[in-house]
Amino acid sequence: MVCRRLVPAMAAATVLLTSAGVARASEAKYPDWSGAWERWYPPNWVIDPGNGTRTAGGQPSHDQSKPWAWGQEAPLTPEYKKVYEQSLADQAEGGEGLFFNHGVRCMPGGMPIMTIAFAPMEFVVTPKVTYILTSNQEPIRRIYTDGRDFPTDLTPTFAGYTVGRWVDAHLPADARIVGQDHRGFYIPRPYTMELAHRRRTGLGRHGESSAEIVAWLRTSGFTHLMLCPPVPETAVEFDPTLGRLLNPWLAGRSPIYREDLTDGDGVLRRYAIYELSDNRLAARPEGGPSR
Repeated sequence: MVCRRLVPAMAAATVLLTSAGVARASEAKYPDWSGAWERWYPPNWVIDPGNGTRTAGGQPSHDQSKPWAWGQEAPLTPEYKKVYEQSLADQAEGGEGLFFNHGVRCMPGGMPIMTIAFAPMEFVVTPKVTYILTSNQEPIRRIYTDGRDFPTDLTPTFAGYTVGRWVDAHLPADARIVGQDHRGFYIPRPYTMELAHRRRTGLGRHGESSAEIVAWLRTSGFTHLMLCPPVPETAVEFDPTLGRLLNPWLAGRSPIYREDLTDGDGVLRRYAIYELSDNRLAARPEGGPSR
């Protein structure tokens, strides 16, 4: 089986949206997702003698290039720093910390932990359903693309319930995207979570202008930017920093794709994808010329 890599954390590939309003998948072309998909590993990975899988040495669901715990250098507020200290103290005494550990209870991790890809995953795309198969104890996840809406009598499951549609036509095949935490918006192109990228590079911490940040992203090989702020921003845990840093650059620019979507938890998000190339035209005011 061909071995493929997932770009930072879990960024798979199609603009497959999880929304209440869906279109039929039969009207779209499907991506080739054949093969086994592994999460990204930094160069210092080794084979874990306990389970035979690769371990990065770092913390799998966060920045794998950095050590565990305080080595992640997460920018915690004083309140959450205290919570984290309590969690680490409990772990030092043999406890689980403040994390409900499914593994020690012989339970599936469920969503979203199952998307970390501790073991290779496989995607099976069909006209009506896309199946996500994991290599461990996780259940099969299904993304329905047959035009259905969210049921009104959902039974909670570890894998959740997802409906979607394909809107892949907005992105070229060689697109590389950097963007905010998409929470169920699956993109068929390499995708980098901008928060992890900023933590690794320090981008935006040195007074750079929005144009300089965009130039850096281009130089780093990114072709597109995706923003997806919730409404209101406080509806879910969300870092709005990137949108605020780029506001001057975004002013007057038209996204190549925009849609407001409500997820299964009732949170509205405003998705927008922008080209990072130099030749994007700004949006035209009503009756005015483009510039």
